[in-house]
Amino acid sequence: MNLKKLYHRFRLFNQEVPKELQSIRYKYDFLNSIYFIVCIVSFIMGLIRCYESTLLALITLSYSFTGFYFLYYLKRHIEQIERVCTLVLIQSYIMAIGLYLLNFPYTLRLSFFYLLMSTALFLKGRKQGLLWMLAIMIAIFIGDFFFIDAIGYSHLDILVSSFAIICLFFIVNSYEQVKEKQTEELRALNLDLELKVQERTNELRQANHLLEQEKLTLKKLSYTDQLTGLYNRYKIKELFEYEKNQINRYKTDLSVILIDIDFFKSINDTFGHTVGDLILLELANLLKKSVRSSDIVSRWGGEEFLIVTPKTNLEQAGILAEHIRQNLKVHEFSYKISLTVSFGVTSFQKNDTLETIILRADEALYKAKNSGRDLVEIYTEPEGWGS
Repeated sequence: MNLKKLYHRFRLFNQEVPKELQSIRYKYDFLNSIYFIVCIVSFIMGLIRCYESTLLALITLSYSFTGFYFLYYLKRHIEQIERVCTLVLIQSYIMAIGLYLLNFPYTLRLSFFYLLMSTALFLKGRKQGLLWMLAIMIAIFIGDFFFIDAIGYSHLDILVSSFAIICLFFIVNSYEQVKEKQTEELRALNLDLELKVQERTNELRQANHLLEQEKLTLKKLSYTDQLTGLYNRYKIKELFEYEKNQINRYKTDLSVILIDIDFFKSINDTFGHTVGDLILLELANLLKKSVRSSDIVSRWGGEEFLIVTPKTNLEQAGILAEHIRQNLKVHEFSYKISLTVSFGVTSFQKNDTLETIILRADEALYKAKNSGRDLVEIYTEPEGWGS
């Protein structure tokens, strides 16, 4: 197995880290890069020290092998990252003490405590880093008081090194405090930004809602008569095309009733247009109450109204018109106005358009007007039609 395969066997960079542990992903990266390299170097140094000191070689090789085991264990148990970090620090602490007490020919042994201090702060933070600093200081002073001949350092060297370790801790601690403050400020800014975005989003949502309401209102206004609230002739054209398709598909009937108020001009002249509008509104409400829910009532224009009756033949439409006429006779309009209307009734014929069917209904209505008004006139084909 070459070094590249060995590295990929222990590293975790390609391994998925659970979402709940993403905040400490940096610890995985550290253990599988810096710490992994340290284990390799320790292995090499252990082999070299076999020719110098068997005890030091065993300490160094033990550090290397336990380090590889920790990495392997971490790869199989990612959720145990904090435990592995603690074990790595304990292992490194023992290693640093061993080198400090036994490896006296090398004057840079105290530098391992600096590295250990930095690693503890990085992996465990400021609070636990303080405990590790105290543990390091205790180890250094124990060596100074009880193993002064073995370690080969003067008291001044120990004091200077201890002061350097304390300075290192406070430097990193100050950096972490500044970083935490900046992070807190950034978090506050992000929160403020989120609140502003949410506020703007709510305003935009409300504006969109109002816009949709206005669109619906405008759409309703486009097909609704403003006085009576009934459909206007533009909407009737649309609905008639739909009903025409229904007739062609299901072979059903359809009839229309064209209604005109008798002598409506005299009402306006006598009572005024305001009263005239009131009469139109009352008539519209009466028409809506007199028909089925499937029937379509509209204001065709002026004092004319149009009723489209789906699935209704000519005879049934005539009966409905007569029913409406009778209702009008007993209805009491405002200002005790006596109101009568004339009706023109016709039914759908093949190839009819709205214009042609209205034309026939208008002919029947004209006939009702000429026959004395207050009548229901059903359209009949002129004599000789089709001959």
